[in-house]
Amino acid sequence: MPLVFVHGVNNRRNLGQYEATERRRNALFNKYLVPTIAPAVAVHDFTILSPYWGEFGATPRWNNASLPRSAERLGEPAVDHIRASLGDYEFILPDDPNQTLLSVAREVSFLDAVELVCELLLEELCLEKSTTVKVDDAERSRLDRESDAFVDYCETAVEYFAAVGKPAWLDRITSDEVFLGRLQNDIDAHIAKASPRATEQLGGASVWRFSKRILNGVARVASEAVQIAKTPVDLAFRSTSRLSLSLGRGWAQQHASRFLGDVFEYMEQRNRDGSKAPIIQAILPAFAEAMTIRGPNDRLIILAHSLGALIAYDVMTTFVDATFHCDCFVTIGSQVSLFQELSKCATNAPNPANIEKDRIQRPPNVDCWLNVFDRNDVFGFGTAGVFTDTIDYAYSTGKGFLFAHGSYFQKRRFYKRLAKRLVMVLK
Repeated sequence: MPLVFVHGVNNRRNLGQYEATERRRNALFNKYLVPTIAPAVAVHDFTILSPYWGEFGATPRWNNASLPRSAERLGEPAVDHIRASLGDYEFILPDDPNQTLLSVAREVSFLDAVELVCELLLEELCLEKSTTVKVDDAERSRLDRESDAFVDYCETAVEYFAAVGKPAWLDRITSDEVFLGRLQNDIDAHIAKASPRATEQLGGASVWRFSKRILNGVARVASEAVQIAKTPVDLAFRSTSRLSLSLGRGWAQQHASRFLGDVFEYMEQRNRDGSKAPIIQAILPAFAEAMTIRGPNDRLIILAHSLGALIAYDVMTTFVDATFHCDCFVTIGSQVSLFQELSKCATNAPNPANIEKDRIQRPPNVDCWLNVFDRNDVFGFGTAGVFTDTIDYAYSTGKGFLFAHGSYFQKRRFYKRLAKRLVMVLK
């Protein structure tokens, strides 16, 4: 059973996190989507195709020299993923940055803190694996199995603490370092009691090797946010989150410039070269392969994020052959409807005679279309006001306007909820 994932903007292999993000996302697809939408299909028979088009996106000629360099912090460990994860809890960050995870556990919920720690551990694993640039099929398979094992370990941890509740030791400890140590002890003891050697098989013994890196990153991000919050700022920025302010202008501008650059580059390629455009050529083989490997009873799902949704829409409406058929098109944080309103798709509908009633037909080779957006995502648009037979779902990533667009795939709850919606529409 094939699933094609089309990524969006700001994806570059040379930035060091593309493979890490892909590996983690695929592990979560396998963990939550496969058993729900295809319970009769073994994981090894569920094929995820992830065509990469980032290398054909925009390349600033002066390597983003137009960005203000005063905002850059060169040579420091990457903590953007930690900033994004802590964005859920920015307003309860303590003055002592070494009690950040403790504050989440005490002031929000203990289970939230467990899920946050698991999310950070998985991110660190994937970042570490992203340093392995070229691997053969056997090594890639091993890395994928390890990622799957880490996901299972973390899911076991969440399920365990959801059942037993907050431990008595939580009120007695005073640092995040002790908090992580106690978490590890409790989780490993539970797994070992349930099944000897299970901790080793699930990857638990090694997942905690990232504890020190997480502690340092969390403390650094929390400290920055608290210091920024104590700094006088213009009234216009007082509603802006502390983490958004601590992130700084440089990060936001860099991502915004790459977003706009990718949009302009894609449209220029498409309008000039049609199906021969490099980005289109990067996508078409995956769509063709999905059609080839699907069995007679298989469903083909196209899942696309951000600009990837427009690319997938253009491919399905303009560049595939007549045999192509998609059972469900899932767009997440997308702009397809906006580009149709602006007549910037590859195939554009006529101007509406009555904007209150006229709608564009869903592509005939698509059986259903689910669209997901976060109301904080300034790049996520609805579809029901422009297209017929689409379903819009609002989903909260828990992030502010800077992080929401790139945060859909971080939380387990997203995969679980998406799986439930897919089951409903694929019946």
